[in-house]
Amino acid sequence: MFSKNGARTYVVANITDAALTVTFSDGKVVAAPAGRTVATGATSFSGGNATGGGINPTSPTVSPTTSPTPTSSPTTTPPTGGNPVRYLQTGGVLADAAGSAGTATVAKASGSNDNQPHSPTTFTATGLNLTYRAGAATAFGIAVDAGTSVGNATQVRVSYDLTGDGTFDRVETFRYFATDPVTGWERYTEAAGQVTTTGTFGNLTNGTVKVEIWSAIGSAASTVSLGALSTVTLPYQ
Repeated sequence: MFSKNGARTYVVANITDAALTVTFSDGKVVAAPAGRTVATGATSFSGGNATGGGINPTSPTVSPTTSPTPTSSPTTTPPTGGNPVRYLQTGGVLADAAGSAGTATVAKASGSNDNQPHSPTTFTATGLNLTYRAGAATAFGIAVDAGTSVGNATQVRVSYDLTGDGTFDRVETFRYFATDPVTGWERYTEAAGQVTTTGTFGNLTNGTVKVEIWSAIGSAASTVSLGALSTVTLPYQ
């Protein structure tokens, strides 16, 4: 039903081969002949010649036909690892699905390791074919816990090898995240900000992305949650 300046027009499209009578919620009744579209009220109209089945049609039976054999078939290679949202997973995998929950240990610092990876826990995704989204940035949300240890801080570096040739074309190191001395997951995100950045983004063609997590400071190891609680969102599509 369409209303303009308080005047109503009722429209029914009957694509079946049987007449229909439609009752609108305000009580208006409109009859629509088989295969016709009708309008009544402020505007009147009747037209169309649909040739659909009955009101409760059954699936049609289609006879197979023989198609000519093409002289050549196009070959396409689907992207591998096409999900820009990656999950920290067991075995050092930066996976495209959350998988099973688990934990990984981040070794304690050896003095001050601010901005300098020390015995990092590493997660890697390879064979990525993704298009860079201009202006987009790396995002992450990683669940970390230092238990009751005082003075611990976890740090993250994300590196992009655009062509998988072993050279990282873009490297982003984020400011460390100081954990509290209370047992329980805390969320370390990209909101900490980047402290150093080198290189530029580009499309990933059989590319590699590496995420390193280490203890920038602290005399005790920390724990990282694996699976759904720890994600890295790449600035790609």
